Amino acid sequence: MWRRVGSNALANLSAGVSGTLLQIGLTAIATRSFGKEGFAVWAVALSMAALVPLFAANLSTIVTRRIVESLPDQAAAIMRSGHQLARGLSAVSVFGILLCSVILQRYSQPLQDMAASSFGLLMALLVMAQLWQILLQPRFGWHYAHESNWQVARSIACTRLAGLAGFGLLCWLQPGQLVLAALGLLLGTTLGVALCRNTEPVICKAPEDEVHDELAVMRPLLKAFAIWSVGSAVIQYGLPAIMSLLAPAQFTPFYLAYTLNLIVIGTVGTAASAMLAPLTRQRLAGHTAALERLMAWAPLATGLLLVVLMLAIWHLLPSLLTVWSADIASAEEVRLPLFWLAIQTIARSMTLIYSVLLSSAGRAQQMSRPILLELGLTCMAALPFGWAWGPSAFLAALAAAGILTALYTVWTTLNLGICAATSRIRLGLAFVGSQALSLGIWTLASQ
Repeated sequence: MWRRVGSNALANLSAGVSGTLLQIGLTAIATRSFGKEGFAVWAVALSMAALVPLFAANLSTIVTRRIVESLPDQAAAIMRSGHQLARGLSAVSVFGILLCSVILQRYSQPLQDMAASSFGLLMALLVMAQLWQILLQPRFGWHYAHESNWQVARSIACTRLAGLAGFGLLCWLQPGQLVLAALGLLLGTTLGVALCRNTEPVICKAPEDEVHDELAVMRPLLKAFAIWSVGSAVIQYGLPAIMSLLAPAQFTPFYLAYTLNLIVIGTVGTAASAMLAPLTRQRLAGHTAALERLMAWAPLATGLLLVVLMLAIWHLLPSLLTVWSADIASAEEVRLPLFWLAIQTIARSMTLIYSVLLSSAGRAQQMSRPILLELGLTCMAALPFGWAWGPSAFLAALAAAGILTALYTVWTTLNLGICAATSRIRLGLAFVGSQALSLGIWTLASQ
């Protein structure tokens, strides 16, 4: 089993690497093609469009969980229900993000110099270039449930790299044209999706009453993940928009730090998601001892891995910026936001194994509570701190919210009944110690 898990984690990691290449490639080409002012507009617009995958509400995870939990003859109803939900979520994402972009342009300084019609067209193209990440969720969930993650990895890599190629080609032909660059990204992405059409599983038609019954099961889970998605949108993916309001003059170095941090999050997170199907099977089979060992050691391993990755970026930052950002920000300007973003990332990512188990076994309310806590701390503490004392205070409060939410996530998961009652205190203390050690090493080594 663990050999297969390792292979699937490697597949997910390769998908994360394609995301890393996309982020690095888009930023490198944009900084050279658009200039400093054009890059600021592009960065805000792309950050808004990057919210599209959050509207998927982890639909692939829901499909995976339902297929693993259910009998084989229910698979058709699950997939049909998943496709219905994906289409509805796509429509909501287009409407919601375009509406928010209209509001944001009125208040965000980098966007006010661009005509409203041009910015609207730019946003529409970028949003459409991201919709595949919702529409293909049922297909991804099917492959994750059958632990054929390489099919998903190939589809994601092909789509992303084709999008990057289209973006680069249009930027080369017409430098400085943001709308044409977004069109190139959309055309390349569409071509990538078409090339991976053969990974769609062949599913028989399911009776309407079975689809209706399955939707009744999946919708409460979708609501819980939708709450998680909205919270993550504000806490993580909405940060560039918030920073463009809090500190427009410091936006560019923040965005570069944010992009580097997002690359690390995506890489580690995609690898961990390979655990959902096998851990669900282990839980249903009652293999408590194996799960407890994993819960004890996985946070420490994840934390130390993240520290190593972040320190590598920290010390290589001057060289990275020389190659990457065309001297639009200095290493010292980028390091300040990167320090606090790394603390938040390390603290939250150490709970990955617990989050997977919570997705596998938790009820809708249990899955939504941790993100509601972090969202509340962000709105009631981090944002007021930012308005009162500046962006550094905002990022510090955001990191503190991440630490507290990580502890609450662990506590919630330990109370699901997955592990023995006598092991809960031991596992909780092990996590606290691992978190303190990882954050301590990062704080001392980054000075």
